[in-house]
Amino acid sequence: MMKSNALPRTLLAAVPTFMALATFAQLTWQRTYGGYGSDEGMAVVATADSGYAFLGSTGSFGSGGDAYLVRVDSAGALLWSRSFGGSGVDRGADLVAAADGGFLVVGSTYTDPQTGYDGLLVRTDAQGAPVWEKAMGGTDWDLFHAAAVTADGWFVVGRTYGIGSGAAWVLRLNAQGDTLWTRAYAPGPEAWATAVVATPDGGCVVLANTEQAADRNIVLLRYAADGTVDGVTTWGGTAIDEGRSLSATADGGFVVGGITEGVMPYRTMLLLKFDGGGNALWSEVTYGQGHWEGHGVIELANGELCMAGSTDAFGAGGKDMYMWHTTATGAYLEGPTFGGLEQDEAFDVTATLDGGYVLIGRTTTTGPGPQAMAAVKHFGSPLSGGFTATFDPLPVPEVRPDDSGLHVRPNPARPGEAVVLTMPGAPTRHTTQLLDQQGRTVAHWPAASASEPLPLPPLAPGIYRLCVALADGRRVVAPLCIVP
Repeated sequence: MMKSNALPRTLLAAVPTFMALATFAQLTWQRTYGGYGSDEGMAVVATADSGYAFLGSTGSFGSGGDAYLVRVDSAGALLWSRSFGGSGVDRGADLVAAADGGFLVVGSTYTDPQTGYDGLLVRTDAQGAPVWEKAMGGTDWDLFHAAAVTADGWFVVGRTYGIGSGAAWVLRLNAQGDTLWTRAYAPGPEAWATAVVATPDGGCVVLANTEQAADRNIVLLRYAADGTVDGVTTWGGTAIDEGRSLSATADGGFVVGGITEGVMPYRTMLLLKFDGGGNALWSEVTYGQGHWEGHGVIELANGELCMAGSTDAFGAGGKDMYMWHTTATGAYLEGPTFGGLEQDEAFDVTATLDGGYVLIGRTTTTGPGPQAMAAVKHFGSPLSGGFTATFDPLPVPEVRPDDSGLHVRPNPARPGEAVVLTMPGAPTRHTTQLLDQQGRTVAHWPAASASEPLPLPPLAPGIYRLCVALADGRRVVAPLCIVP
């Protein structure tokens, strides 16, 4: 049985490493992926052919926003990509490799204005084609955050708002995605699950968090194969302690990655080690004045630990991607940063077959749109140069009018081209503004007749909004996609 056990936390001096660049034989790269909207990467899986699969979200393709699956080779070159979702805003959160070379896409989908979000699962083949797809939830918001594969199915975890302000949600599914059992954990006003690991006895260990009156704690839950709770461990102080990732270790224990605000006067990355019975063995935090975020954590073949995150304590520009590399007992080994002059964040990490690492995240430094999915292949040393932008060849969709009936033609359009706006009844336009994704006005046209063309100024590719004030006092909005 697990029991509550929290050890004193110790500081870890995490400083940037400046080492020689990788040898010629070591393949390193920094790439971005996506289109003219906002794209991000949340999970990475190494594949048997020395390539990688990334999962995140895209605002460049699909309708509203979709889960975004990207497959690349060992050099980071794009092999194929897929987007999944409906007409609302859909997001990808986790990616799990299947034994047949396919994947399980885990995320959330906006299904109905009355019920909000449901958990989203898409089982794909090795080429990303859907085998089955499921939206799961009740009459309130339900979100999936992570999954783990078993010999005959899956464990999936997330958050359901069907209980209070939210409960940790645990599901056991068969290989076809049918529900075998569900459990909810809600010891207080708020709880949610962020990660899960399948155990050899057919059960699982779930990483969850609870919050009450600004006191956030980390919880490990052990479930038997039939869904019986076999143990609960709570760890934390009187401030914010949050677990975001969980990995099994070779000694039968578990390592948790996350953040804490209980040690320093600023947020730091947090590593926690538990034994197989749920007893806390040690904890470590990063040290350096600034803001830190900690996310995915893995154990390497030699027992060392790596954690993906971000920091503005050092590096270039604002936030930078950061990889915290420690010994098996949490002693600092290295901490390289990656990124440019703007915002760069890493959310997951995987070890590579050639002894390196791949980080996945997002960047506003480079890419065809305002934010791109970003990946870095490295060997523990900072890399020279910046990201190489990869424009995804997924087709840019015809942007449809919203419920106001406002049509924009052509759409997509090119800089300098003239667009025509039409609406049922051809009302007179009072003024028209073009806004970028930050809400800034980049073009303005005075009163015009319904059919008068509007010349576009020189614009960077991306998604914009046309905001029209009508003579009768109404305001309507329609998206406009600008392509090169």
